[in-house]
Amino acid sequence: MSHFAQALLAATAAALILATGASSRPMESASDSPALIAPAPGYSVTGGTPIVFQVRTFPGDALVLHVSRSPSRSSCGVIGNDVAGKIFSSTSDAAVYQAAPTYSVGGWMDTPGTYYWQAYRNVYDNGSDGCIESEVRSLTIKPGPRLTPPALVAPAPGQNIVVGAGVSFRIRTHSGDRSLRLRVSRSQTADSCGKIGADVASESFGATSDPPVFEATPLHTVGDWMDTPGTYYWQAYRAEYGAGADGCVESEIRSFTIKNPPPRKLAAARLEGAFKIKLTIRTIRGIRNIKRGRTYIEGWTFTPRCANGSCRTTARASARYSTLGSWTLVLRRSGARYKKGRPTMLLRCLSTAVSGPLNIKLRVTKAAWVDKEWRATHIRGNLRHSVRATASHGYHCKAATIKATLRGSLLE
Repeated sequence: MSHFAQALLAATAAALILATGASSRPMESASDSPALIAPAPGYSVTGGTPIVFQVRTFPGDALVLHVSRSPSRSSCGVIGNDVAGKIFSSTSDAAVYQAAPTYSVGGWMDTPGTYYWQAYRNVYDNGSDGCIESEVRSLTIKPGPRLTPPALVAPAPGQNIVVGAGVSFRIRTHSGDRSLRLRVSRSQTADSCGKIGADVASESFGATSDPPVFEATPLHTVGDWMDTPGTYYWQAYRAEYGAGADGCVESEIRSFTIKNPPPRKLAAARLEGAFKIKLTIRTIRGIRNIKRGRTYIEGWTFTPRCANGSCRTTARASARYSTLGSWTLVLRRSGARYKKGRPTMLLRCLSTAVSGPLNIKLRVTKAAWVDKEWRATHIRGNLRHSVRATASHGYHCKAATIKATLRGSLLE
């Protein structure tokens, strides 16, 4: 408390005494030290509880309350008022006075520790040391509900959560708690306040049907962090109250892991997406510019004929990304194997397009969870294409044959 505030308290106390005619009282009454009533010696209270101080003195007295973190006295015998200073007011009992310092959220009544208090009368100077002060009493403030960190309930420590399942966070605290916040991070590193980052999510906790339990459920959108496998860390803290030892009231830090579902059979893999195909020519006859033994890099795209799961698929290649030019083929599925549905392959003989059967057989060799679907990631197989000799517009087209093996991998 500032010197001005102390002087103001003393002046106010003096004015109260003069207004009540205290100067005409017998000196033996005014020289008696105030008798402390409450709180009792060694009083202990839970943080967040307002404290009322009571003393007994003669009617019409004017007293000042000091509350300090130290029992040390001045040369006058008075402790400091570094915590609180208040003028006592009269009660229905003329000989009992009380002072009730204002409670404020995060203030000293929310802060655990040992405190000391005293009442004194500084208007009269006939005390042996120039002051008339009471004894000094101590009181203890214990951590209260607002200073008790929330207890984490769910997810459990190290819990595994399936990709895309959504995550609900639950904590336990006292009924009616407020200003509770959730933080989710990819790092467990805490700041100077003890809180982890909010680089993944930050949400408010809301009440549930069980009053001490609060819940936060971040919104799940396709492709967000709940769809991304990895280890995450979460924490709850009380944002409004800052009376913790380090200025914050935060919970422990827990981890949880988002994982893909268990692997499934290759036969259940969905053949979908763009694949990089390595086409190795084993036999070539009647076609120029394609060399036997050489491996050509192609781009094929597979489009399933069903909305979900594994089923027959349409394979496509464009002239830009295919050694054999543009083609489209519907592949029938049998377990993890696929084969051609109908020939649509075209080769050009001079200026004339000629057709012949295109046979593709392949099988899924590897699969993985991709965007919450069990999909083929690697394929192997073979390709065969043949065109019979034909004559058209005076030109003779020789028979042509291509045989090749293929390996493919899903492009991310």
